[in-house]
Amino acid sequence: MNMVYTCSTCSTAICDQIILRIDGNYFHSSCLICSECQRKLDEHRCYARDGKLFCKEDFFKYETTIRSIRK
Repeated sequence: MNMVYTCSTCSTAICDQIILRIDGNYFHSSCLICSECQRKLDEHRCYARDGKLFCKEDFFKYETTIRSIRK
């Protein structure tokens, strides 16, 4: 019996042969998009924080902002 996973970005069932799991969430490969700049990501160049996906550049901007707020 196959499990049906729901994509965290588009909320539809993932019927692809490959299911991506990042930071405990499941995604279609086409739904890996940076939450800041909307750039398409891949599973090898994807950063996750606080339930959001980021490209490398936006991840480090986000981290810097979070650190400055927490000080």
